[in-house]
Amino acid sequence: MKVAILTTDNREHFKDYSSPAPYFGTAPEALLQGFKEIRDVEIHVLSCIRQPVVSPPKLEANIFFHSLLVRKPGWMTTMYQGCTRAIRNCLREIGPQLVHGQGSERECAMGAVWSGFPNVVTIHGNMAELARLATAGSAATAGWRPDLKPLLCAERPACFAIQNTRMGWCVHERGGPGGCQMRSVSSSLAPLLRTHVVNAFC
Repeated sequence: MKVAILTTDNREHFKDYSSPAPYFGTAPEALLQGFKEIRDVEIHVLSCIRQPVVSPPKLEANIFFHSLLVRKPGWMTTMYQGCTRAIRNCLREIGPQLVHGQGSERECAMGAVWSGFPNVVTIHGNMAELARLATAGSAATAGWRPDLKPLLCAERPACFAIQNTRMGWCVHERGGPGGCQMRSVSSSLAPLLRTHVVNAFC
């Protein structure tokens, strides 16, 4: 079985383009540690990046890595169209049975739902709820002074991706249909999305 995981290479997140190998957040690292023990599953990790980097073709015996160069216009300003195209082209060559978008707040979820393959999305940051709280005045009361522009820009692709994937995994209850799962679109999610809520804080 082939599984594609779309996740953020932290070299992009931290602008650490000189690092000779990719590194990831805690959740994808844990997934990869588990998958390397399942030898009959072939894992393909895809990460978009703005600058050319050196990357190994394999991270483990059964885990392949694909670094996809996407220039600046292909990111948030175009709702990740450049990332989506690069991901889709790469996935056509791989031919996975399942595509997993790790996180709904960036290009990974958009890449999954536009992949043309069966897909699931992990919901880490609930962008619609964060944007709602930030604009409702609750943030100021709590001493939180967020930059609204990134939140509002991330909300739309996140909402779109969550509505168009077939299954979502939430890390805690506020990410699920009873929390944000986008309050404005919760009624439309029911027939589209089975949401599994995992309390990450227990």
